Order: sequence, then structure tokens, then C-alpha cells
Amino acid sequence: MELSAAQSAIQQLLVKLSILRQHASGFRETWDEVVADGQGSQIAYQTILEICACFGAAGCGVPSLDLDDSAVDVAELGNRVEAREFGGRWRLILRKSECTSNREEGVHVGFFALRSSFREWLEHLEPFSPSCPLCLYPKLLVLVNGLAEPFATASCEFVGTLNSSEPSASRRHSMPSDQVVRQCLHVLCSDDVVFWPERFSPASGSFRSDCAKSLLSASESVLSACLATTYGKNGRVGLKGIKHHDVPLAADRQSGSVTEESVSQLAELVSWAYAEKRETRLRLVRDRLSLDLVVCLVSSGRLRGSS
Repeated sequence: MELSAAQSAIQQLLVKLSILRQHASGFRETWDEVVADGQGSQIAYQTILEICACFGAAGCGVPSLDLDDSAVDVAELGNRVEAREFGGRWRLILRKSECTSNREEGVHVGFFALRSSFREWLEHLEPFSPSCPLCLYPKLLVLVNGLAEPFATASCEFVGTLNSSEPSASRRHSMPSDQVVRQCLHVLCSDDVVFWPERFSPASGSFRSDCAKSLLSASESVLSACLATTYGKNGRVGLKGIKHHDVPLAADRQSGSVTEESVSQLAELVSWAYAEKRETRLRLVRDRLSLDLVVCLVSSGRLRGSS
């Protein structure tokens, strides 16, 4: 996969951040920002200068930097390094949302310096929220330091800093849009929700890692909802066929019970049901699932219980 100059700068930024973490007493990373602090040292200050350079090359503006609880600019830090003044406390804040590379060719770029932060973000995704990055951006690229095996959905790629090729083994399905799903699914809650099966359906790469399985759990929720009759409060769906079920979509994402095979089969079923004669096909699917819910929706432990 060929990266732009700004995206390559982000890859270098992630390497430098991983070095800084080793010399920080505190390091916190979310989708939106990185906050690090620690005791001054030559290697810490030099790394911060390199991080600021990468941040600027990526079109990300200027990081927020404090020395001894006072805001300073990069030039002042450079002067301290030249004068070999390495004492004091430092605090660095990088706001990822400032990246201008997010506007290149319609691709929004996200990044994580820590693989553990990336995994935690995936574990807490809210796949029905309009503010979820996978729902918010039509095309998304997430660069992750330490991610060994890339993977992707139809609209989002998750790539490690050392990955030089795109996720392989394409297995994409034609998926309905949010508007089409809403025509077939009754939304009973007042929450602002969206349904984007295409953006969560596995498309290529390896889904064997713990990070990829966390995404699969969110994928299964979205795909399962597309086959339901109603979507209600707290992520509960109603499945009305020959029998009626009211089941929760929420489950423990760290269970590891979800598999790529089960989600791929579910994606194929959603694709078939919405391809043509949607009302007829969905009725057939719902009748079948209402009789044998375990086959497609409970086999991975995601949907438990019925009424």
C-alpha cells in the first residue's frame, strides 16, 4: 500500500511515540489524542523535538507542550537541548483530530502508537452510533504501531507501521445502505442510530488477532441487527417470525467466541436477504431464524436468551 507523504510522516510519528513512552512516567492514548508526561532527560527532549517535526510534516499543526507547568513552544525546547538543560517536568499533548492528512483524497486517517490502545478502542466501539469513526467516515485508514497482520472492511483499512502491502484475500459482499436497512427494520428507540453493514463486514486480511476479533464482535452486532424485525433501547432487537424473540445484542467483547467464519456467513446471509425481493427474503430468513436462532445468531455467544 502506497502512503502519501503525510501518512508516511504519521508512521514515523508512531515510532517516535513508542520511544517516548519508554521515557515517560505517564502515557495515555485514545482515538482523539495522546497525552504523555515525565521527568526531563536528553533522550526525552530530543524525542519530543522529533515528534513535533513529524507532527508538523503530517500536517497536524503544533502539539501542546509544557515544561515545569508552563506552556512553551518547540523553539524554546530546542534552546534547552542546545544548552544541555535537561531537568524539569514535561507534558506533551497531541490532538489527532488536527491532522490535515485526514482530508487527502477523501481518506480520514487515524493512528495509534500503542497496539493496546488500539485494541481497547475497538473493544469499546459503538457500532450503531453516528459518531463511531467507521460510521462517520466513508473511507478510513488506521495506522497502528505494532499491528503485525493488516485487516480491512469494505471502507476501512487497519494497517501496521511495518506493513507494506494491502490486506489480501478479498471477500467482499454487496451490502445494503443505512437507508435501505431502515426501510426493513423498525427502530423503536429515541437514540440517534445508524446501520452500516458494509463498513463492518470483513473484506480482506487476517482476522485471527485479538484486535481483529474485537472488530468482528462489533461486526456481528451490526449484521445481526440487519436481519432483525425491530431495534430497541439498550441494543435489544426483536425477531418476529414463526416464533417471536427479544434478545440483546450486547455481549462481552473479550470472550473471544466470535469467529471470522461465523461473521462471514452472517455477512453472506445479509447480502442475499437484501439483494432483491427484500421483504420476501427477509421474511424467509426471519422465519428460519425464529425457529432456529442458535444456528446464525447464538452460535458465537453474542445473542443469548429469547422470549
